[in-house]
Amino acid sequence: MQEKYIGDERDYVKYALLRHLAEQMPEAKLGVNWYRFETNENHGEKRGYLDNAKKWRGLDAKLFDALKAADFQSKENRKLSNIEKLDIWPKNTIFYDVSIPEGMTKIGLGEWHRRAKAELDQTDLLFLDPNTGGKIRTIGKSADVDARKYILDTELFDYAREKITVFFQYRWRCSPQEQVNRRRQWYERLKRHEIRIDLPVILGSNVLFFTFAPKAKAEGLSECLSGFSMKHEEIKLIS
Repeated sequence: MQEKYIGDERDYVKYALLRHLAEQMPEAKLGVNWYRFETNENHGEKRGYLDNAKKWRGLDAKLFDALKAADFQSKENRKLSNIEKLDIWPKNTIFYDVSIPEGMTKIGLGEWHRRAKAELDQTDLLFLDPNTGGKIRTIGKSADVDARKYILDTELFDYAREKITVFFQYRWRCSPQEQVNRRRQWYERLKRHEIRIDLPVILGSNVLFFTFAPKAKAEGLSECLSGFSMKHEEIKLIS
């Protein structure tokens, strides 16, 4: 994630989803790995939703009001510390907000991941917020800088074999269903490790949210995700 996008429309949907999951699973301790990464890229901010309470407030009224009051329209307020301290998170939520440094090698990325995993070890429900999403096939062994934008396969496996793991994924230039199908093919091998990769996918504000989980912890997740999709007309469920 990048701080400059804090509080935009995609973030609103993201936080609403996490709040919904945490509410449905009150016994699960929430963790967030921000995959903090700053670049000069600009994928386009969408902040007009805060001026359209009639359309958007119904998704999560408490969250909507908190984001509006925090005034993330002002660039000076867009700091992770400001979003983390809002009263929108379950008690004892753990955040990992250590930046992925520019020019970090794969060895360094591995060390960054090990520190993140240790910090989030006591969580049960985990959200991963990379700049772009899961690894894609164009990333090769030498693409150290680009790799910072993605969840690497090894990282996702480390988390999903133990925890309910939700991760952010930018939309590709194809239908959402096609993208979901291709993603699941990419991660097919995880099934051998008793990891559910076929749970419904949330589409909201033109981004996707995948949920992977150990089979032993996946009971009720499909219904929970389906329940979130029914909260708002802009939220879709991809089976």
